[in-house]
This record gives sequence, C-alpha cells and structure tokens, in this order.
Amino acid sequence: MECMRRLNKFVEFIQKNYRNLQYLSQITSQIAHHYLRYEQGRGIAPKTYNDILKLLRSAFEQLREDGQNPFKKIPTQESETIFRKPYTEEELQQILTASENHPFIRPIIVLGIMTAMRRGDCCLLKWEDVDLHSNFIKVKTSKTGAMVEIPIWPTLRNELLKAQQEAENLEGYVYPEQANMYQKNPDGITFRIKRVLNEAGFQTEDEHERDHGLRCALIRGFHAFRVTWVTLALNNNVPLEIIRRITGHRTTEIVLKHYYQPNREDFRNALKSKMPEILMR
Repeated sequence: MECMRRLNKFVEFIQKNYRNLQYLSQITSQIAHHYLRYEQGRGIAPKTYNDILKLLRSAFEQLREDGQNPFKKIPTQESETIFRKPYTEEELQQILTASENHPFIRPIIVLGIMTAMRRGDCCLLKWEDVDLHSNFIKVKTSKTGAMVEIPIWPTLRNELLKAQQEAENLEGYVYPEQANMYQKNPDGITFRIKRVLNEAGFQTEDEHERDHGLRCALIRGFHAFRVTWVTLALNNNVPLEIIRRITGHRTTEIVLKHYYQPNREDFRNALKSKMPEILMR
C-alpha cells in the first residue's frame, strides 16, 4: 500500500512537471534528481528519502526494457536510527487499562502488545492465520514477507474469541472495520492509538515535529510495542532464534541494533546477576 502511494506520487509529479513525457524511457537521471530534490525539499527524513530512492530504483530496474535506470547512480543519504523507548510492564498495564474505554482500537493494541506485530499486520490479520485450537498465529509479514509463528496468550485469546462470536463468518479479516480504516485512512488508526496512549499518560501529540509540518516517528507510538516485546524477551533470556521466529527479522544484528533497548536498570540487574561478585562491590 505504501509502495503504491509513493509510486503514484512520482507519477503525479511527472504529469505535473513533464507533461510531454509518455514513456518510461524518457525519464532521465536529471528528472530523477529533480524528483528527489522535490521530496527532500518537503523535509522528509533521510530514511524516507532512501526508501523512496530504493523503491524507484527497483521499479525502473524491473520496468525499463533498455536496461537504463535513471535512479541507479544516485547515492543514498546518511540516516540516523530512531531508537524507540520501550514500555515497562507497569506502563503496558496502564495502556491496556486505558484501551478498555476504546473498543474499536483495543484489539489492535492488544495484538501489538502481545505479538510484536506491526500496526498494518495487526489491522489486516485474517481468520485463516489464527488457530485458536493450538493457540498460535501463523502469518506472513507485510514488510519482509517472512512467515512468523506467534503464541496466543490468554488476554489476546479473549479478544479473538470475542471477535469470533461477533463475526458473521470466519473468512476474511478478523477485524474488518479496522482493516477497512487502515486501508483507506491509516491515520485514523494512528489517531485512535495516540488517544489511548495519551489517556494512559504518554504524550504523543506534536512529538518530534520537523519543518514543513512532517512528522518524525514517535519514540513512544505503536511500534514501541514491538521494541518492548523484544526487550522484555531478551531481558528474560528468551533465545534470539525464537525471537526472530516471532518477529520475522532476518538477522540477529537487526534485532539487537533496532529493537533491543534496555534501560540502565536492566543493564545493572543483568550485570549484577552474571558478573563475578568482586566486580560488583
């Protein structure tokens, strides 16, 4: 969905600025640079710039029959990794409690907390991916295409059983209304998640604004549930291979660099329990 949105945006740019162009072969490196300068001028983050560049580079690689790719030699930008801050167990409970007053978005929040699934995968979860007999979710992730297997714990099971009782049939999306909103207006999902987080005591509005009114990724938004899950799992000695099987990450380096965010107290307790006593005096 995001890829199509970005490709359509490129097409709109060409139609507006280069009306006489009719063929892909007419897209030159100068035009490619022009478009990326336009995107850069909107104040997008380096990571977003790189994502757009890689998408267009890949698209032209596949579509240009002459082998010429106007985006091929354009370098990526240096990007700064955003480290989201994980929630504590107590904070997760605050969020779950606040979500009880918001029945539309609560099941998506529960899914995010209990499974480490991304927002889109939570909203677009299908009944065919849910096995309530063995208490497992088995689903292909939208971002990497990896097949993940996730245990269903009691709180999540209760939400799924409730959805099952309310469903007209067990085909299609588990949460069809949420899936429809995510596909048509994903900001509507984000708005409702933010409202719950705000009520739970976490400030999300106007957090980390950039110039031109574009938003940065929130340090504490929905994706922080994923960081929280990984951090809690590693702090409790869950093997990395099991974590990767649940999150769908291809390498341990990605897990450790982007998703394992222990605080200083976690460091202190881990060292205290593992290091020789003489060093802890």
